[in-house]
Amino acid sequence: MPAIRTEDVLARIGGDEFVVLVEAEDRAGVDVVARRIHGALSHTVAVDGRDFVMGASVGVAHFPDDARDGPTLLQCADLAMYRVKRSGGGDVGYYSAQLHHAAAERLALATQLRRAVDGTQFVLHWQGRSAAHTGEITGAEALIRWNHPTRGLILPGEFVPLAEELGVIVPIGYWVLQAACGEAAAWVRQGALRRVAVNLSPRQFGDPQLLQHVTNVLQRTGLNPALLEVELTETMVMRDVARAADTMRQLRALGVRIALDDFGTGHSSLAWLRRFPIDILKVDRSFVRDLPQVKEAVAITQAVIGLAKCLGHRVVAEGVETIAQAELLTELGCDELQGFLVMRPGDAAELNAVALSRAPQGTASMLRGTLAATI
Repeated sequence: MPAIRTEDVLARIGGDEFVVLVEAEDRAGVDVVARRIHGALSHTVAVDGRDFVMGASVGVAHFPDDARDGPTLLQCADLAMYRVKRSGGGDVGYYSAQLHHAAAERLALATQLRRAVDGTQFVLHWQGRSAAHTGEITGAEALIRWNHPTRGLILPGEFVPLAEELGVIVPIGYWVLQAACGEAAAWVRQGALRRVAVNLSPRQFGDPQLLQHVTNVLQRTGLNPALLEVELTETMVMRDVARAADTMRQLRALGVRIALDDFGTGHSSLAWLRRFPIDILKVDRSFVRDLPQVKEAVAITQAVIGLAKCLGHRVVAEGVETIAQAELLTELGCDELQGFLVMRPGDAAELNAVALSRAPQGTASMLRGTLAATI
């Protein structure tokens, strides 16, 4: 059965976007056509001996319930489609009044974010990292926050995807790099040799000016390159492994350390992992979360740590929240721990206070004291 009927109207409105005008007695009739279209476009196509998986995101709006004129009806269907896309795509979505309100809020936030790109509204928070055996603070990951003039602190999960969509993630990323290195250089002047980790976005990692920007920041701040770590996700470097490996080698030539984040959650090849010039491998929180209760999680974590050690990498475990997790990870050979058990993200003053309170007294006793203080 064809996906659309002879009485339906199909038109291409640009790029890979099409509109279908369906006349039906009720919503159910429209929904049947929408599901048929989605099913017809969701299959595998063979081209020159290679299989390509196709998919479609479908947005549905109804006249006159959702809109009373053509342009508005199309806009409503468009909003429904883009909500599907932002949710991962490959589904059918339906317009609602809440969608329109959310779109208006998103548009306002986008306008405000563009104005905030100069960095005056951004602040850094830090999540400390501790040595597994001593509990001493060895470094910290820089985490951006948007100090919105009316909404207060906005977490990156809300505005970073929007910044990527707007194309302003690169200047924001360089603001983080500058601010983090400046803070680290200040710690050095105060006598604290503390490494700082900065996350690079995919667009920033692919920016032809990345090496020059990193060089300029290190020169301006006077920070020893060995105290800077750049964190790359597994998914990011696997997009173009040869190019990624070359960029990583150039960063290391500057003296910067490379950390591979979220290891084990993407589609990396062990052959390529051997060739990547990385210094640190971060065990993803999805594995740490189930320690030590789930034996499969223990086995995977042990294998990841063993692999990293064989390749000469340091190992950092993310998402450490319990003493049992910390003790097992230390026993398995993890070098550093990061997570709420070590410290929750906070400003520089909070990080300094935690660092000063840490005497190298052994992981278990130190963490028990920290947990008691937290509770």
